Amino acid sequence: SATAGEFGFYRELAANEKILQPTLTTAGRVFLTTYAPPVPGAGDPCAYQTGESRLYIYDLKTGANKLPDTYGPYIVVGSGITDGGRIFDTGDSGGPYLLIGTSALQLVDLLGSGNQTNFRRFLRTGWSEFDD
Repeated sequence: SATAGEFGFYRELAANEKILQPTLTTAGRVFLTTYAPPVPGAGDPCAYQTGESRLYIYDLKTGANKLPDTYGPYIVVGSGITDGGRIFDTGDSGGPYLLIGTSALQLVDLLGSGNQTNFRRFLRTGWSEFDD
């Protein structure tokens, strides 16, 4: 779970999981891809293992998981290291897509149909840095 505070939220990742790409923030959501290396000693020791890229979607203010329960805490979006993702809107009735690695995921599937209009308009999101 997330620890939210006045200046954002903090989340623990799995052991050895790393954030290697910039996050994508839009419409109050943070799209975060990570790389999780193979677990030592798991699988066939003679086979080449690449690990996996995972997609997390969090609420910008609270850090709450915004993926539907059917996905769990994350979606595996590829083996190895993928990019951070881009939102692409063709203007069709299916709504915008999240292009990540070699996958195209419909945002309406990831976040529910009630959120589709939020991704079809520009919403300003800002960051502030405070001195201690």
